[in-house]
Amino acid sequence: MIAALNRWTDSFAVRWHGGIRVRVCASGSGVQVLAVGRTPGIPADTLVRLIRDLEPDASGTIDVLHDGRGHWRIRVSGGLHGDGFDQRVRNVVVNS
Repeated sequence: MIAALNRWTDSFAVRWHGGIRVRVCASGSGVQVLAVGRTPGIPADTLVRLIRDLEPDASGTIDVLHDGRGHWRIRVSGGLHGDGFDQRVRNVVVNS
């Protein structure tokens, strides 16, 4: 039930704002990273690989929006927010 609600809210967020919504679900057995949406910049599957390489240790969402002119807006929420993870995501996305 919660997974279905997460999928619905992710697709709603993408339809409302555009871009890519990345959901990170950390558990004792590892990290699951899922992405919905697309941007004119980085592909969603590449973004998933880059986020997985950052080895997040908490659950949360990352919204990646590209304005088509080279400017990125990145919002990190949930347990991922803080401790420098926000800046690491920004650095990886902008340099990709």
